[in-house]
This record gives sequence, structure tokens and C-alpha cells, in this order.
Amino acid sequence: MKKKNVLIICIIIAVILVVLTFITNYIDKGRVSTGHEPKFTIKIVSDGGNKVTYWGLGYKVVRYPSVSPNEPYKNNLGVKMGSWFMKYELSDYKNVKIELLMDEKTIEVDKKRDVEFIVSLLRDSKYIHELCDGINTHKIIIDDEIYYLKESCKEIQKGKKQAKISEEDLNSLLKIIENYKEVDMPVNDEEQHQFLGTIIEAHNNYIIVKPDEGTNERKSSDKIKMSIDRPTNGINDFYVKGNKVKITYNGNINESYPAQIKAIKIELAG
Repeated sequence: MKKKNVLIICIIIAVILVVLTFITNYIDKGRVSTGHEPKFTIKIVSDGGNKVTYWGLGYKVVRYPSVSPNEPYKNNLGVKMGSWFMKYELSDYKNVKIELLMDEKTIEVDKKRDVEFIVSLLRDSKYIHELCDGINTHKIIIDDEIYYLKESCKEIQKGKKQAKISEEDLNSLLKIIENYKEVDMPVNDEEQHQFLGTIIEAHNNYIIVKPDEGTNERKSSDKIKMSIDRPTNGINDFYVKGNKVKITYNGNINESYPAQIKAIKIELAG
């Protein structure tokens, strides 16, 4: 009778652990994918603060902070989630070239966190599916390896096989590409313009500003989007919703919505 009771208790504990593993994994996967620190884990800092590992029930998250392990979680050079046996080290790649086949132009991705995301996504995907009928929209080159992105299929092609990618990963990849497209917008170096405005949206890689009434920029659009590099060296980060800024930009305003410019200088207005 005692052995039976022990067995029942062990089964109950095992079931509870399985349920907790599923729940915590699901929650932390969602947090990591949206740029938030995992919640149900034990945090271990190693390599002199250059690597942070979060240990959960049956899973772990490895991230490489850009400056220190105490900075905001989203300021990562690279982050990856997997099983306890997962190994993840930063790659040595400095950049990734992407040919925008629909626009007939090439961009070069050179921000470390963007390079790490792309390399990790392409290298870790399982290429087992047959080719779909979708159109190749982007050609991604890493060393001598060539990959094609098929947006309509949500797949990446390598050789004669394809790998399914999640909608989250697809959107993240397209967002990176869009950011670099904005940087490469044609400008006229002889023309510089300035205007005052208020930040109405503040994101990791870009802000959206509402130009002041009476400015020429306000006549073009009530929302203007521009890429930014957030400071990571202790300088005050003023890219906050509601802050007044003075913006210097080159060239013309791209008439999309929100409109887009290439800002060459953004200052906190007094």
C-alpha cells in the first residue's frame, strides 16, 4: 500500500512538473520574442559579464549584452532560446548582404544584433521541405552560402530545400531590411533642413516625430519616421515619447505614411 501511495505521489509530481514546464516555456518564449527578459528562470552571468544564461524548466535563454549584463534586456548583441543542451556563441560575421530582388538594389546589414539574428535564423533552420511556388523576394548571402526568402510561403530556401519560419521571425527579418532601406534612401548632400517636433512613438531602431505647427515638414505630413541608434555608453537616452527634439536631415522627405527622412542629427530641444 505504501509503495502504491509513493508511486501515485511521484506521478502527481511528474505531471505538475510537465505542466509547469509547458506553461513557463510558453510564457518565457513569448517574452523573449518580444524583447523582454524571461521571467521563470535563474539568471547566471559568466565570461566577465559578457554572457548571460537564463535557466528554466527544460529550457534556457542565452544572451550577449552589448555593454553590461545590467543594461536593459533589449540591448543585446545576440539572444537565443532553446533546450538545456543548446550551445550558442556569437558569430564572427561583420555584415550580411541582402539583395532586394523586387527593388533591384542591395543593402549591407552591419549592426551586430541584426547580423546575429539573421545568421542564427538562417543557420539554425531545418531545410527539409520541398520548394513552394512562391516568388523569391530577397537573396541573402553569408560567405559563399546563398539563401532566398519567400515571403508568401514564410520560408527560406537553401539549395533545393526550404525551411519554414514563424511569422514573428519573418516580421523581424523584414523590419531589419526595412530599417536599412530607410538608411539608403537617396539624399542630396547639398541640402540640409531643420525642424522642431515632438516624439510620438519611440522604438528600438526608429522614432516617429510630429513636426511643430507652421513648419514646412508639418505641411508635408503630421508624422515623420527616422532611424536612430540608441546610446549604450552611459549617455542619456532621450528617445522618449513626449520629448521635444530638434532634427537636422539631408535631402527630401519620402512621401510615405508616416513620411520618412534620413536624419543626420537629432538633439533634445530646450
